[in-house]
Amino acid sequence: MFKKILIVFALITFTLCAVSCGNNNFAETSFVMFSSDCLLRFYGADAKDVLRDAESVINAIDEQINVFNEHSDVYKINHADVGAAIPVGEHTVNLFKQSKEIYELTDKAFNPCMRKLSDLWGFSAEFSGEHRVPTEEEINALLPYASFDYIVLDEVNKTVTRLDTRVELDFGGIAKGYACDKTAEICHGRNINKAIINLGGNIYVIGSANIGISKVDSKGYFATVTVTDMSIQTSGDYERYFEIDGRRYCHILNHNGKSVDGDLRAVTLMGKSSAHADALATAVMVDGVSAIDKYLNNAEIDYLMIDNDLTCTVRGFSGIKIKDGAYKLS
Repeated sequence: MFKKILIVFALITFTLCAVSCGNNNFAETSFVMFSSDCLLRFYGADAKDVLRDAESVINAIDEQINVFNEHSDVYKINHADVGAAIPVGEHTVNLFKQSKEIYELTDKAFNPCMRKLSDLWGFSAEFSGEHRVPTEEEINALLPYASFDYIVLDEVNKTVTRLDTRVELDFGGIAKGYACDKTAEICHGRNINKAIINLGGNIYVIGSANIGISKVDSKGYFATVTVTDMSIQTSGDYERYFEIDGRRYCHILNHNGKSVDGDLRAVTLMGKSSAHADALATAVMVDGVSAIDKYLNNAEIDYLMIDNDLTCTVRGFSGIKIKDGAYKLS
């Protein structure tokens, strides 16, 4: 369940006054979750308690939606008989509802029902063979079922039922953002002065921090931006991909079940809801710059889109500083 391109985290520096890491007002941990490197860092009198509570919530989310854990809700849904109502937990319900909302908003550009198609391309962690380009016949056999029409949430009874074995769920495109939001919620009303929540490159900042945005196709960052009390995340074509005959195929699949091959290399979104921005970043990679008029103009989200010529289309991102001359603001 890994998707996002990592925003460069080593750059992060707090712009507020420093707090000593050697006293009781600081707590930090790093771990692997959602198949990604994660880091939690809290400053304030409640830092240690918040860290403990945050770890508990993140673990609970993973336990419910991990596609590889046979005890998780999502694993049970994906392996259930047609028509079987699978009892699910609070986080699965929330993620199902949020995912379907953005699925409908973006006209399926964000689609967590494409797991079977992703398997065809070899982008599943369960896949043990080589990456490959599926045939049109293979894609067309599954594409009609990559839809919420074939998987149903009963919110009253808290169950999920799939209506065909050719559909499987994977919340990997929104789960880290959702977990960031839930962790940030824990900080509210607690004595926390500043925090960095970094879940596989989905970053939520409480207070202010300078964040570096990764270059495409090379190490390091090309720009920095100050993030204050909100989240930032990037999606792109340059981390999980394979090449055949000189053509790049990335892990993000478009409306037709094929690897995206559009006008964008990467998109970075910044907003109050990390889950919303997380899912929309994938949708924008599918729809390209047309997403601006389709749904981004009505969203309370700043965006930075990098096209194939490394030209950046930007809304918001006040104070952004370009560090690499190859990248230009339009």
